[in-house]
Amino acid sequence: MYCKRAQHSLINTPYSFIYQGKTQVREPGPAVQFWLAIKHGIYLCKKSKLEHGAEALREAYMLAQASCALGIRALDSIRELLTTLSPVNTSVWPDVRIQMLNLLHELMTSDLGSENTLTRITYQLLHDGGDRNVSENALLCLINECTRLLGQQHVATVRARLSLVKLLRRSHDYYRAACEDVELLSFCVEQTSSDSVWSRECARMLTHVFMALGHRDQAIDLEKDIVGMRISSTGTIDVMHHDECAIYTMEDLAENYDEKGDFEACATWLKLAVQNAQNLWTNQWMATQHLVEKLERALKACGKAEEIHIWKNKYARPSD
Repeated sequence: MYCKRAQHSLINTPYSFIYQGKTQVREPGPAVQFWLAIKHGIYLCKKSKLEHGAEALREAYMLAQASCALGIRALDSIRELLTTLSPVNTSVWPDVRIQMLNLLHELMTSDLGSENTLTRITYQLLHDGGDRNVSENALLCLINECTRLLGQQHVATVRARLSLVKLLRRSHDYYRAACEDVELLSFCVEQTSSDSVWSRECARMLTHVFMALGHRDQAIDLEKDIVGMRISSTGTIDVMHHDECAIYTMEDLAENYDEKGDFEACATWLKLAVQNAQNLWTNQWMATQHLVEKLERALKACGKAEEIHIWKNKYARPSD
């Protein structure tokens, strides 16, 4: 059964949609692992966790050198180049973008050839002068070509459209981001289901717009649907979903409750995020550790500092 959310007033434009949540698991192949490591590294750098961020980026460097994984999923690699390594997503540490693009260009030239599409796109991005419009316009072209050649329902088209929403939001173009996102959300609900991973990821992008505009309560209500929150028989909070989308949403919930001054709720959601991250990101210790450090601050804030050592010991860095 679908669960109908109330209309949200966003930038003077009413939106309504039908939504629930359900987990779908992706197979983490070499290319997925590579881009996941880069995303974690950039995210940690944004959060001023430079040491953890640098470690994640070193891991990405090693993954890229170990295999020619980028050419296997060319469309995904193009999309990631235009979004994950876009100027707006790396504005906090622009040198990282140049270093990674240089590395990728060298590897692609060697493995795929100088005339390969991936190699040529990487070269153009290296020389875009940090102009965010280059990435956005290229992504729009990618969406048009995917739609023309593969159709609207193809996973590559949906991923490219979702990437555009992320890019627009990061550029603070909230109105366009919201319009694109609601349109894509409606399409995903119609074509898959309201509880598919695509619908949930679209809904999460909308919560980020709410958060950016200060609509914390609206964001929280939607985030609880995204993780599939439920109350167990013992009265504790539980979730239906344990995938990447759910973990990031749990962290978003913690941030929203922190901003509202509810540190106990903040700690509750961070505990769930840590537990799920440990299970899902078995090879991404830095991302889990970042959540543990957030949890430590939340436990101190809500007067439960005595619990800190339990979580730090349980989720300590694994021995090499």
